[in-house]
Amino acid sequence: MIKIGDRGVEVKKLQNMMVRQGYLKDEEDIDSIFGPKTKKAVTEFQKDYGLKIDGIVGAETSREIMFLKYPNFSSKEFRCKCNGKYCNGFPRQIDEDLIAVLQRIRNKIGMPIVISSGLRCPRHNNLSGGVRDSLHLRGKAADIKAKGISVRDLGKVVVETNTHGGCGISYESFVHLDTGAKRMW
Repeated sequence: MIKIGDRGVEVKKLQNMMVRQGYLKDEEDIDSIFGPKTKKAVTEFQKDYGLKIDGIVGAETSREIMFLKYPNFSSKEFRCKCNGKYCNGFPRQIDEDLIAVLQRIRNKIGMPIVISSGLRCPRHNNLSGGVRDSLHLRGKAADIKAKGISVRDLGKVVVETNTHGGCGISYESFVHLDTGAKRMW
């Protein structure tokens, strides 16, 4: 959490992002101190993104700020598919390394990626047949597909691109990738 009065590197990163997005006016506003100008910028960002407006960078605001770095993805694509029955849609934070890998894959194939499953709450994971210790539960996995490329070919790109995580192809319907241990199935 970052709030009024905080200082340091994380505040400076936030201020840099707020300048790039136009919420802070210029580089002079980057002083590593979360003061009134930074709070106003965060409040405007929260308003524009339909978030709780409190001027504090908590989990929800932090997640949306993270996604600003990845132009082809949004947090909504990773929301738990239980549709609010068992959780608020975001039972955990999404691993930024996962989004970075997905962006590299998207850049490589040059076409949109569809996230068929991202985050899962324990109940939804169980109902969807997920394994007990699924990386979907920790925000470290996504099942993906893309129009115009076979699951097999997409899997090859995932293996080439995701050099430190896992990859699995599920009966020609989707590719699972994660930021866990290096493995294939």
